[in-house]
Amino acid sequence: MRTKKKIENSSGKVPGRNLDFQNWVNSLIENFPVLICRYLPDTTVTYANQTYCKFFNVSSEKIIGKKWIELLSNQEVPFVKTKLNTFHHKMEPCKIQNRFILPTGKARTIEWLYSPVEDSSGNFLNEYQGIGIDITEKEITLAELKQKEKQLELFFLQLLDGFFFMNLDEPIEWNVKIDKEAALNKFFYQQKTTKVNDAFLSMYGMTKDEMIGMSPADFFKHNISYGKEVVKQILDKSILVIVTDERTKEGKQIWIEGNYFLFKDEEGKIYGLFGIQRDITEQKFLEETLKESEESYHGLFNAVSDAIYIQDETGAFLDVNKGAEKMYGYNREEFIGRTPLFLSAPGKNNFDNVKSFIQTTFETGVSSLFEFWGLKKNGEIFPKEVILNKGTYFGKPAIIAIARDITERKIFEETLKESEERYRNLFKDSPLGIYRTSPEGAVIMANPALIKMLGYNSYDDLVSIDIDKVYAENYSRSDFKKKIDETGKVVGYESAWYKKDGSIIYVRENARAVKDPDGRIIYYEGTIEDITEKKIVEEMLMAEKQLFFGGPVLVFKWKNVDGWPVEYVSPNIISVLGYTAEELMSGKIVYPNLIHPGDQERVENEMIVYSNSGVERFEQEYRLRDVNNIYGWYHDYTRIVRNDEGEIIYYHGYLFDITARKEAEEALIKSEQTLRNTNVMKDKFFSIIAHDLRSPFQGLLGMASILSEEEEISNEERIQLNKKLYEGLKTQFNLLDNLLTWSRVQRDIIEFNPELGDLAVDIKDTVLPLQSSIERKNLYIECRLPETLQTSFDKNMITAVMRNIISNAVKFTRQGGKIIISAEENEKEVTVSVSDTGIGIAQNDLEKLFRIDAHFSSKGTDGEGGTGLGLILCKDFIEKHNGKIWVESKVGKGSVFSFVIPKQIETSEK
Repeated sequence: MRTKKKIENSSGKVPGRNLDFQNWVNSLIENFPVLICRYLPDTTVTYANQTYCKFFNVSSEKIIGKKWIELLSNQEVPFVKTKLNTFHHKMEPCKIQNRFILPTGKARTIEWLYSPVEDSSGNFLNEYQGIGIDITEKEITLAELKQKEKQLELFFLQLLDGFFFMNLDEPIEWNVKIDKEAALNKFFYQQKTTKVNDAFLSMYGMTKDEMIGMSPADFFKHNISYGKEVVKQILDKSILVIVTDERTKEGKQIWIEGNYFLFKDEEGKIYGLFGIQRDITEQKFLEETLKESEESYHGLFNAVSDAIYIQDETGAFLDVNKGAEKMYGYNREEFIGRTPLFLSAPGKNNFDNVKSFIQTTFETGVSSLFEFWGLKKNGEIFPKEVILNKGTYFGKPAIIAIARDITERKIFEETLKESEERYRNLFKDSPLGIYRTSPEGAVIMANPALIKMLGYNSYDDLVSIDIDKVYAENYSRSDFKKKIDETGKVVGYESAWYKKDGSIIYVRENARAVKDPDGRIIYYEGTIEDITEKKIVEEMLMAEKQLFFGGPVLVFKWKNVDGWPVEYVSPNIISVLGYTAEELMSGKIVYPNLIHPGDQERVENEMIVYSNSGVERFEQEYRLRDVNNIYGWYHDYTRIVRNDEGEIIYYHGYLFDITARKEAEEALIKSEQTLRNTNVMKDKFFSIIAHDLRSPFQGLLGMASILSEEEEISNEERIQLNKKLYEGLKTQFNLLDNLLTWSRVQRDIIEFNPELGDLAVDIKDTVLPLQSSIERKNLYIECRLPETLQTSFDKNMITAVMRNIISNAVKFTRQGGKIIISAEENEKEVTVSVSDTGIGIAQNDLEKLFRIDAHFSSKGTDGEGGTGLGLILCKDFIEKHNGKIWVESKVGKGSVFSFVIPKQIETSEK
């Protein structure tokens, strides 16, 4: 019933007659932060306030006379017309939500309150009034609330405590004005369980199907009157913590500690119940046992893993169990006589409340449940949940407190809070495009990845586009909408889109339609993945197959299971490795068994690392065995193919033979190392030779100077100087000659021409040029050679070797000494030795012989000079024959120089 209220101002005059007041009212209506309009039955607007005009970004002149229903989308019109016809017929105020498309293209949702316009007498003026509120942000908030509800649902499902929801079909009142017995019966018998978690089902040993639909009466059918009393306490207090005696499905007694909360509507009526429960049968059993046998209570007392405290009415500890000692790190004696204050984390608890809980439980016997931040002996702070019950301790009233560490639960709660922040970051940082669009095609929301994917600079740049024109040729948004309208969602929907610059990208889309309570689509939302590269690869796959079938590259497809069974291999496998494709695809030939044993573990570990890292492709090099059991090196380029959930479907690989390249690389590395070592030795050798060339010239130049400048020296002295000068120049000449010969050997200028001949003859011929030196020292020389020594050798090189070795033997053997030249042969090789009774060589100097990087030279027994270069030439010449040279010596006993060469030298060795 409408009533009129007379309003007077302070002067006693009626405001309606005051022009200033009327103007103030008009101004208030014009600028009131809601949309206000009047319209005729056909929706023609007769009045619109400034807020209405600003909302649609038009002047009042342009909006008046227009039909506001034309501002709605085509999908809205039939629904709104039906609502308006009902409203116009009943002539009663009604609410309607309408979606309008603003000139900017953005969609907004307005909640309207429509009512008929009447004059002061209540007569209908054939006009209607609409008052509208923009609830777009509210809808967005509701969507976010649904997300949070999902997160809360996850929390409940994973909670270790049991929880349940019960609902009534019709709410009940609970006050002094109603029949409480009838209301109690309705709540007790008609309320039904609608949701439970696994922990709750576990308490009663039931399945979800068995539990859903149960009433409070079903839970207390073992004692209906007791159950009603429990429910009555819940109705009286709205929030109740209580311990109840209940039964499992099998009839086993269980004690349940529960926190119960009533759900009430805006009018205060009760429409449901929410409860969190914990099975405390073990604890209850302990309490009962303590009452029955206080003598044995300590054993049971300490058997419970939770902390248990026995306290007096002031809260002082009378006793604690092992669980309390373990929880805090104090021993029992440190607890006794002290209050919980010493266990309280500084600044974390309201200790007045704790005292109040203790006093209330002690006086009334009503259990108390609260959270408490504890301080361990080691300084660690942690949260716990405390339950206070009244009991007895050796016949006297006491508080029995049970505490449980809830650190993990607190961490989970914090994690839940952080999940909302992570969701926001996911939207901003996700590599996938995320969007919302209206049914008409307006972009409502887009994340940075989508903006970048389509080549736009900002959201404002993207929002101006026409979504229908984004789809490339052969694709359309109407096909997408048709697909999503059939099932409410699409998964893996592929299409092609135009980017801002006109180029085309291929995308894979997962999307769903979000609807209002009336079933109308509010918007579409989904994710976009750029699959252009994958598309191109797929389109090239057939061409690749044809390309590889006839070439050296092998194409493989391995299943993602143990042993990598071959699902496909290109037919050219038979020309590359010698196996048939059927042998590998049938499993007759197992692919991992073809991998070289030295590579198998590395290849397997790399496969695991690459597969778990999320990469799309990787490369490996390893050896494979062909049908002739010969291993070759192969380069494996593998692509990992995953499904939409990121799971690996199979591996696609391309293998090509790199054996030649590997061998070349190894040879190059070896060659580089050899060259590096040779260069180092040569550098040192040239340093030594430079010194040996330069040093003697100081003495030679001195002797030459005396001969040319001193006129008074005797003839005998002149002869002696000439002799020394000759010997010195002869030594230097030999050095230069050896140096030039060595240089020619290093540059491969000296041709190696092994021919079959009698080595014994050439050895004997070598002795003849040294006969004068042998006779001068009165040396005995013996040749212990076979009559003939047929072998293949280069005459010039072996003669040079023998000349150097025998010459050294003569040089370092004293007057009257002995030199023996001997030779032995077998079927494959000839060994030649030259032994002497000379001065010998020290052990540490033996290592310097035959080396260009170590300098060793000494004077002969008659002062003969030398450089050691001759032995280096001997080593090079013997190695040209694929032979070996060595020396054995003792100081003062003499030396034995030996070499061995093969009887037959292959032509390839030349």
